[in-house]
Amino acid sequence: MYVYNRIMNTTFTKMPKTISISEFRATLATSLKKVKKTPLIILDRRGGESYVLLSMEMYNELVDIRTRAQKNKNRKDSYR
Repeated sequence: MYVYNRIMNTTFTKMPKTISISEFRATLATSLKKVKKTPLIILDRRGGESYVLLSMEMYNELVDIRTRAQKNKNRKDSYR
């Protein structure tokens, strides 16, 4: 079920774990420990917005990947 290679010590899966806000509040400490390894999707009570919780390490890695991709795109655009 793995889609991407490991980034840092994080594994990306097709569908990260999904929990309700109530369950997140009730299991806050456990949920935060799990987020160090994989993203967590938190669903609003009434089917409203969803939230994705990432570790700071994973967030920074995603920002770095996006920055490198943007630089590569800009280089390719400059050759046209």
